[in-house]
Amino acid sequence: MAHSKEDARCCGVSSLMNCNEVTKALRVTRMNEAGDTGASAMVTSCPKCLAHFNCLKKDESTDYNFEVVDLSVLLARQLNGN
Repeated sequence: MAHSKEDARCCGVSSLMNCNEVTKALRVTRMNEAGDTGASAMVTSCPKCLAHFNCLKKDESTDYNFEVVDLSVLLARQLNGN
């Protein structure tokens, strides 16, 4: 992704801030970066990012064809061979 490691961006709703059009724009930017990679999943360990990125996927004006998954869920799947 264009922004990763120390330059990574989150969903914009950290610290229990309100979900609004400004934070939605941050989510759209981040999801577009993820989509540009061609990956089948975007992995996060942040419960706020998980909830808000998945919420954005339900928006009818967006079309993201990849899963947003928690890191622990991804690791558990690997242990089960799924």
